[in-house]
Amino acid sequence: MKSVTLRIDGMVCGGCVTRVEKLLARVATNEVQSVTIGSVVLQLAEDGPGAKPFVEVLESAGYRVEVL
Repeated sequence: MKSVTLRIDGMVCGGCVTRVEKLLARVATNEVQSVTIGSVVLQLAEDGPGAKPFVEVLESAGYRVEVL
């Protein structure tokens, strides 16, 4: 497992955190370590698809995402 942090521009409140949590649940729930205003920490399998599915769902909702 590897830890990956996503920086998310456009998250400004607790409501955004809830919205992002719901969006990420569409992809998977057990990989999401934490969601805070402005960032998400994922625990991803070394041999999996990586952060791409998470980035895609967030960007489709209008957020700007950077993998750190």
